Amino acid sequence: MRAGGLREAFREYRWLLLVASLYAATVSALALGICHAPFEEFEMTLYVSLMIAMKCMIFFVIMAGVVWACNVARHGLKEGKARYATLSHAYLDGPAFPRAVFATLVLTGIGFFFTAKSLIPRLNPYKSDPAIAELEKTLHLGHYPHEWVIPFTDSLHFSFALDTAYLVWFAVMYAALAYNVFIDSDINRRLRFLWTFALSWILLGTLLATGLSSTGPLFFGNFYPDMADPYKDLVAHFDDLAANGQNLSTARGREMLLAWTKGDRVININAISAMPSMHVAVAWMAALYARTIGKAIFAAALAFCVLILWGAVYFGYHYALDGYVSIVAVSLIWWGLGKAFPAAKSPDSKA
Repeated sequence: MRAGGLREAFREYRWLLLVASLYAATVSALALGICHAPFEEFEMTLYVSLMIAMKCMIFFVIMAGVVWACNVARHGLKEGKARYATLSHAYLDGPAFPRAVFATLVLTGIGFFFTAKSLIPRLNPYKSDPAIAELEKTLHLGHYPHEWVIPFTDSLHFSFALDTAYLVWFAVMYAALAYNVFIDSDINRRLRFLWTFALSWILLGTLLATGLSSTGPLFFGNFYPDMADPYKDLVAHFDDLAANGQNLSTARGREMLLAWTKGDRVININAISAMPSMHVAVAWMAALYARTIGKAIFAAALAFCVLILWGAVYFGYHYALDGYVSIVAVSLIWWGLGKAFPAAKSPDSKA
C-alpha cells in the first residue's frame, strides 16, 4: 500500500472519521457516565463494532476469491493467476484499498448506534406514542393505516413475502455498503452515500429517536397499560399469525426486543425504538444511491423500499408516520450533501 494512497484516502475521509469518532465517544460517555452502565456491559458495544469490521474484511476476502475464480475460469489457471496478481497489486497499491480501510473505520464508529439505541428508554422514557398515534390517524382521514394494510395484505397472502423482505433488508444494507466501500469508483458519489448513511444513523436513529422516544404500535399496550390501546386489533392479528403456525422472523423479533428493552442491562444489542424508522431510512437512501447508478437498480431499490414501509406498518413495528419522516429527512440530507459532493468522477474512475 503506497503512503501517498493512504494520505489521499485519509484526506478524503478525515471528517467522516472525526464525526464517527466523536459519535462513538459521546455514546460511550452517555452509557458509562449518564446511564451508569457497568463497564463489563460495554463488551457488547465492542463486540458489535468488531463484528462490523469483521464483516467488511470477510467481504473483501470473498470478493478477492470471486475475482480469482473468474480470472481462472476465463483464462485458465496460469494466465488467470497472473491476471489476478496484476489486479490485486493495482487494487492494493492504488487509492481503492486505503479508501476501503478508512470507510471500514467509519462504519465501526457508527456501529455504536446499537448502544445508543439501548440507552433511549433511560435517557428519555417512552412518551410520544399517544401523540404520534393521534397524528397518524388524522393524516389518514380518521383511520389507522393498519386498518387498511392488514386486510389488503391478507387478501394477497403476502405476509410471508413482507417478512422475507424484512430479513433481506440486512443483506441490502450490506450490499449497498460493500459496493460503496469496495467497488464504487466515483469518489463524490461514494462520499455522498457514506455521509448520508452516517448522518442518518446519528441524527435520525439517535438524536431524533431519543427526542421522540416511542415504542411503535405493536408495543403500545406493553408500555402504556393505563391507556386504551388503539392497536389491539393489530396485536391480535400478529398473535394469530404466530398461533396459526406462520413461522415469521418478525414474531421472534418481538419477544427479543421486549426482553432486551425491559431487561436489567443498560447496554444491550438492541432496544425498541419506532420514530423514525431506520429500516425505511436505509432502504430509501439505498434507492437514492441506486438512482445515481442505473435505472434498473433504482427501480428494484424503490420497490424494495415500498415493501419495507409496507411491512413495517403491517407487522406493527412502526407507525406509517415513522416511515414518512424517515423518507423526508433522508431526502433532505441526501440533497444537502449533493451540494458538497456534486456528480463528478474521480480521476481513477472508469465510468
